[in-house]
Amino acid sequence: MKKRANRGLAVVLTSLILLGTVWVEPAMAARGDEEDRIMHGTATEWITEDKVNNTPPKDYVVNAKTQGKAKDGKYNDFFLEDTLQTVYIEIDENNLNYLLQNADEEPYVMTTSVTIGDVKLGYCGLKTKGSYTLEHAYTDNAGSDRFSFTVNFGKFIKKKDYGEKQNFYGCDKISFNNFFFDKSMMKEFFALKLMDEMGLPTPQYGLAKLYINGNYYGVYAMVEALDSSILEQYYNVDKDAISSYLCKPEGTGLLYDELIDEPDALWEYDEDTYKDVEDMLPTVMEWLRKINCLSEGKDFDGKTIDVNSEEYLKLLDKIMNVDEVVKYFAVHSWLCQMDNMFVGQKNYGLYIDTDGVCTVVPWDYDLSFGCYYPSTAELTANYNIDVMYRLDARNAGREKQLSAKNYAEYPLFNVIYQNKTLMDEYHEYMKECSKVAALGGTVESTGESYVPGFFNSYIEKMQDEVIAAATEKLASNVYYMNWIKQPRDVRQGLPNLAKIIALRSVGVYAQVEGIDTTVCATGCNLETLGNAIRGDFTSSGTLTTVDAVTGIFVTAEFEKKKSALSPLLVVSHIEETNAVYENIKSELGCGEDESLTVYSMGNRANPISAYTLSVPLAKEDIDGKNVEIYSYTDDGLTKLTMTRDDNIFSGETDSIKHIAVLIKPATSSSFVPVIIAVSAAVVLVCAGIAVLFIRRKKKAKDK
Repeated sequence: MKKRANRGLAVVLTSLILLGTVWVEPAMAARGDEEDRIMHGTATEWITEDKVNNTPPKDYVVNAKTQGKAKDGKYNDFFLEDTLQTVYIEIDENNLNYLLQNADEEPYVMTTSVTIGDVKLGYCGLKTKGSYTLEHAYTDNAGSDRFSFTVNFGKFIKKKDYGEKQNFYGCDKISFNNFFFDKSMMKEFFALKLMDEMGLPTPQYGLAKLYINGNYYGVYAMVEALDSSILEQYYNVDKDAISSYLCKPEGTGLLYDELIDEPDALWEYDEDTYKDVEDMLPTVMEWLRKINCLSEGKDFDGKTIDVNSEEYLKLLDKIMNVDEVVKYFAVHSWLCQMDNMFVGQKNYGLYIDTDGVCTVVPWDYDLSFGCYYPSTAELTANYNIDVMYRLDARNAGREKQLSAKNYAEYPLFNVIYQNKTLMDEYHEYMKECSKVAALGGTVESTGESYVPGFFNSYIEKMQDEVIAAATEKLASNVYYMNWIKQPRDVRQGLPNLAKIIALRSVGVYAQVEGIDTTVCATGCNLETLGNAIRGDFTSSGTLTTVDAVTGIFVTAEFEKKKSALSPLLVVSHIEETNAVYENIKSELGCGEDESLTVYSMGNRANPISAYTLSVPLAKEDIDGKNVEIYSYTDDGLTKLTMTRDDNIFSGETDSIKHIAVLIKPATSSSFVPVIIAVSAAVVLVCAGIAVLFIRRKKKAKDK
């Protein structure tokens, strides 16, 4: 069964980068003869294929209640939003051991049943999954069977034998990912959540506790497999409306001149996949030719075209769901997921419909938030928003890093990158990502509004349950791979995940708004997330720091000196019973219909300039109301002059020791008489018009 495709030089280079944190357990360094030594499974002898039972009972009846159409989205309810699902797999021991012993070959075996929540399905297919992670899980982690898995509900229950192909409320496959590179257990969760909140065709996602034959295999990311069901639901269509071409192309660059000679790189070097997509290949090749033409600044006839013209955009619209793809790359860039198509990795789904129009489906985001060795928190926070890959992994700051390569080698993105209008949209989408994740405000492209610290609130809701699940005793044949130690690592990782989300949010916001600053990541250790390093922190220049819970951030100038500390913002709410709160409330003379919030703030480094304070507030709290922000010191209250960008109020202050936010009804204070006077006049005028209109209408009716 030993067969592997040649993954090429790019994958070798990627392996060298990732191996910065892939270690071999000391007790397993000497593998011995692979064919003689049993490295995985619980059996004491090799289980051969003839001992595997992959034949369901002939009298098995598909449960009509669990069948469905993906477009109805009923299976979404089983991907839990802010808690963990429980999944039980029952399987013949020979089938299980055959799978585990040959895990690197990804064979399908039949289960007895799979239970998700309170719903059980019989005789589903089960296989291991992965590429780099599967290879190293198998070879470097002998004794642990905590592989990533895929459940295929209809692999063995097919229409020709059982009347219909079995599915799970319309979902055909679910993957369970083992966090090989994720100590926090939630990087992929938030990456997919951001894609989802931004309105992209995203697989369903959640966390799950996985049991196999009653033995606990630990916490997994539970993700809908890259399949047509994602698009059926997104476009609200039946399965037959989705073309067969949804692939992870091996030729990730999508260069026509290369793929015309090696078309099998358009799918996954897999015979079954080829059979699925064969009918679509003429359409795909024509799409490939056209997108390469536009990338080269030519129309579909090969004539030179202005890449910033309306004609260019019209042609692009014929072969691409432009808004979706622009948004996909914006979110992808925001996430700093460098294990991508730009370094030869097939970690995305390319969909081309029967009309030759493409879109991109997000996939495989366990290395998000800069965790592509040897990145650091500060490099990630400030990573250039126009850069999709880095050649020098240790030099990943705001400067342009496109000297040795350019996007002409990647037409799928280059057709966007070379057009100013599309890049302006791309930047706005990146800013919207910051709103969703940490800063709050209205996302114009979806019409949704978010509170500051939105992603942090999920961490606060889920962390106790996740830690408890990571603490639960594992089966004897299982441990968390890649030197991950749980629950220690998830306890350390989740607070730092919250920090890097806030840091990246402000870093992107600053770049889009043209704010010349470096986001200082003091206190955020990216190493705790997996596959990254701690790194250094900047202590001088114009620096910005942010609070992960509130989204409040401050910018100031810091002096360059040897003993300088890097800034670290600490924000806490002051309780209403606190003397400071009572003093501020008294001095402001707050009424019962006014809302007062007081923050205590500290920064471990002293700036040599005033602070620029930025306070994000929930839209529902401030819409139609007056907002006043004050600084409070021993000398009393100082009202700050603030500017507003959506829900973010910014202004200068000499002190951030205590900051008070007062929210008043719109009719309060000195504006009341003016508003009343204007309103009275408007009412009188409107009343007069109404009476006149009614009289004229009555006369017309009488006529």
